[in-house]
Order: sequence, then structure tokens, then C-alpha cells
Amino acid sequence: IFTHNNINFYYLDQGKGIPILFLHGMGGQSQQALQLLGTTKGIRLISFDYRGHGATVCDNTAQNFSMQQYATDALVFLDHLKIEKCIVIGLSLGAAITLKLNLMASERIENFVLLRPAWLNEVLPDNLKEAPYISELIEEHGTEKAQAIFERHPEYVQLKAENKNCALSVLWHFQRPQAGNSFLLLRQFPYETPFQEYKDLDQLTQQSHVLA
Repeated sequence: IFTHNNINFYYLDQGKGIPILFLHGMGGQSQQALQLLGTTKGIRLISFDYRGHGATVCDNTAQNFSMQQYATDALVFLDHLKIEKCIVIGLSLGAAITLKLNLMASERIENFVLLRPAWLNEVLPDNLKEAPYISELIEEHGTEKAQAIFERHPEYVQLKAENKNCALSVLWHFQRPQAGNSFLLLRQFPYETPFQEYKDLDQLTQQSHVLA
């Protein structure tokens, strides 16, 4: 655990070698790092549960859920472990946080990988348009009833018919740890962007890979 802003952040720090910071997806947690890279040799794998994710509990308030805040938390995490520079791998929301982190402190990043990036510089993109609605359902009905209502929603019915696995991943937002007490993040992040203009990315000169 490391403590920042009176919040206890849960993290993992495993192995020896090249330090790799893994930033998980929205609704995920640091265990995603182990699922993808846990058996890789020659690396020091580090990851942490964001605010409102996994075991990191925080107030369900707007100021806790922003890309700027999550990127700042990542820098505090690196400072806590005394890691000056590392490779960063970001998944979905983690890919957006990777870009934000790069724009804030590129000197801390050796190179980076974006896995299934879900954000560019457009607010409320199609792939996130249902997230605020899910947040409102959970706030009004609680997680169990909210999921039942959402499963009857025409958009979800269509998604399930087109891609069953993708539909199941959406339901995780009702079932994840803290789904009932950090639902505001689903309302906040779809209106966030990791950068404003594409020219902002010109300053990112490290080697990078995008896996879509």
C-alpha cells in the first residue's frame, strides 16, 4: 500500500529486471497486469489499483475521477518505488492515462505501449456512450436491479447479438469491486480526453506501439 491524498492505494511489485508500469482499464484492477505479463521473465512488473477501482477506496466525487488525477497518482506511485524511468503499458483507459502521463512527464517514460486504446480527443465517443447511462442506473437502482434494467436496453440487446464477449465485458461495470460506490467514474471519464489536439502528440518522441 502507498498513501496519497489520504487514500490507500493497493499495488503489486513483482519480479526483477526492466521496470514496467502497467496501467489497467476502466473497471479493472492491477491483477490485469499479472494476467498479461505475470510469467514474463526479466522484468519488474508494477501496477496499482486506481481510485475507485479494485481495493483502492475513495469518495465518490468528481474530483477523484479524472485522467489528470490518475496520471498524477501514477507519478506518485513511481516516486514511492523510487523508479526514475520505466516502460509504460496502458490498457483501454490505461492507454489514455499513458498518453496523459507522457504529456505531463515524458522524461519518466522510456517507451510505451497502448493496448486497445479507448480514448482519443473526442468526448463521449461511440464506444463509451452507454457509460453515463450505466452510472445513472446504478445510482438510482443499485447494481443488481440496474443490471437487469440495462440488459433489456435496446443498445445492449443489439450488442449482445453482435458480440457476446463484448456485451459480457460491459456487464462487468455492474459486477466489479466498488461498482456500487464509485459509479461516478463512469459518468466522468467519457467526457475526458488525454489530449486536446493531435499536434500535442508531436512531443512524444519515445518508441511506441499500438495494439488495437
